[in-house]
Amino acid sequence: MNRTSKITKSLMPYFAFIIYILVSFSESYYSADFNPTDTKVGKSVYERYCQGCHGEYGKGDGKYARDMNPKPRDFTSGMFKWTSSPAGSMPTDRDLILTISEGVHGTSMPPWAPLKESERRDVIAYIKTFSDRFNKKPFFPETFIYPPPPNTPELIQYGNSIYHKTGCDRCHGITGRGDGINANSLMDDWNNPISPTNFYLGIFKTGKENWKIYRTIANGLGGTPMPSSLYQLEPNEIWALVYFIRSLKP
Repeated sequence: MNRTSKITKSLMPYFAFIIYILVSFSESYYSADFNPTDTKVGKSVYERYCQGCHGEYGKGDGKYARDMNPKPRDFTSGMFKWTSSPAGSMPTDRDLILTISEGVHGTSMPPWAPLKESERRDVIAYIKTFSDRFNKKPFFPETFIYPPPPNTPELIQYGNSIYHKTGCDRCHGITGRGDGINANSLMDDWNNPISPTNFYLGIFKTGKENWKIYRTIANGLGGTPMPSSLYQLEPNEIWALVYFIRSLKP
């Protein structure tokens, strides 16, 4: 086998991974939204499982909301934290079903995976009736999540330098414990106090998978002070940040 063939063979796993990502992205482009089956069923599901926190009219003012931190989502604003596109974009149905199915770690929002998938889809269809932003459906391409490089000490150290250079420490703290100089003054778009994530605890609201942390750094969080870094950082810099952040948990 000549040298060119050996190199090509060694790169095949990377080519396969990239093709997989591209195919997944292509599929998500067409299937990110699905047809709602029944908003009436969705309403009954909402009233039974969601209304206590999110309120009768989806304003995040349910009877249990007062004592919750963070506060339940106000669906009437049409603003959602975790989306496939940069902060401020509308979520796809797939984004919403992921949040409903997996819950929000470290908060009062539990995973609702035990519900039938049809019930989760129905309740999403009903939730979307609370805001007319869903009818406008502005299109934003989903953020491409580049394949992760190997996690090395050098890359973690690079992530450390980016963390401080870009000002992550101003909110999340020098050691990542959520105690930065701005931490006590942060507010969300509804004027509720909001706390930066304490990376020392290793609890990430959307889950601990690295690609989800990458997505949060790249896209930011809608309705919060957490900005998108998609156009400020290169993919390898975002991955360096991911690895550095993960390293902060003992």
